[in-house]
Amino acid sequence: MSVPLSYKEIRDTVERYLTRCSNVQGWHIDASQNAEPDKINCFPFASQAGTGFHLAYEDGKSGLNVRCSLSNCFHSITQFLPVVKYSTKVNSILHKVCFDAPTATLKYNLEHEVFTASAVARLSDGGAGIYAVSTRIAENAYAGVAADYCPKRSGLRDLTLMATQLACPNFKRGDIVARYSLLSGLGIHLRVPVSNLVDVAVISENNRFIVGCQGRSPCGASISVNTNISDGTGTITAIRNVKDIWKLTLTCTAPLVSCSPCVPRFGVKFTNQDVDPEDV
Repeated sequence: MSVPLSYKEIRDTVERYLTRCSNVQGWHIDASQNAEPDKINCFPFASQAGTGFHLAYEDGKSGLNVRCSLSNCFHSITQFLPVVKYSTKVNSILHKVCFDAPTATLKYNLEHEVFTASAVARLSDGGAGIYAVSTRIAENAYAGVAADYCPKRSGLRDLTLMATQLACPNFKRGDIVARYSLLSGLGIHLRVPVSNLVDVAVISENNRFIVGCQGRSPCGASISVNTNISDGTGTITAIRNVKDIWKLTLTCTAPLVSCSPCVPRFGVKFTNQDVDPEDV
């Protein structure tokens, strides 16, 4: 039996059709890719903030991965500290641990055929973070719960319940996500396929309302257009492979009404085709 969707995957079931890579600002070039085992890998990067390179090493036997970034834009000595990842499988249960030293953040993921669990704890904030678990409740149906918890000060800050139905026959085999948060109340995310290459989607929550569509081409390129009614902005994002190496992401966000406090912003990002642009 396959592993059920994680809480993050449930949360992004519909949202990725509307807002994927829409937060790219300025220009970025990053050659990061999966590290070749048992050797030191070097991947250059450049942006308007500075230039530098990533150093990465992965031990092929133990699954230990160490990565750090060196840049000419110095902020603090902590920016040169490594990100350490380790994964192991014990009794058919996959464990993934990541310690992000620059931000003092500890991440843990557990994948079992019945449930998944995750934790993102900010050690500099006394272990405050998001703790989540998810499971499969039926075929193509999943549910999860996440707690925003601060053991040092305020305790439980928020609790969010989510459930999703994939390939729902009532919506042309689209997806629907229902969420309830103690802070923001009830929300609905809905994606409806118009054709094999076009989807329309809507996110309706107490503090935001986004509607838009995504179109894809057989070659793998995609373009998404969305309108955020809450802040009066519109966003266009295009993603396309270039040659056999690069993935190009273009995004533009602009206010649709004169009273909107937002200012126009643009983004251009080149990344390796084998890497999700949101991960670098």
